[in-house]
Amino acid sequence: MKTHQLIVAILIPVFFIVGCSSLSFRQQEQPDPDSILAMNIRAKLIENDNLNAAAIQVKASDGLIVLSGFVDNDQQRKLASTIAQQNPEVKRIDNKIVVK
Repeated sequence: MKTHQLIVAILIPVFFIVGCSSLSFRQQEQPDPDSILAMNIRAKLIENDNLNAAAIQVKASDGLIVLSGFVDNDQQRKLASTIAQQNPEVKRIDNKIVVK
């Protein structure tokens, strides 16, 4: 009988610890919608062969997209805005990209 009590006394805390640790994995925070929007636009810029997207940064805040960085010509600067504008969540674009 004492063996059963000892096993129960050991297993209850173990189950409690394991249960609590699994809850922490389920409660991970969801990514910020602005971050997701910026990443989606960045991915579209990278997909375009006419841009060097490595030199372009994208920030998003409540539908406002801020593009910054450097491109080779004005056509690429305009193309970056056009690509960003194609996302339906974009309300406004502030294109701060500099032509070098």
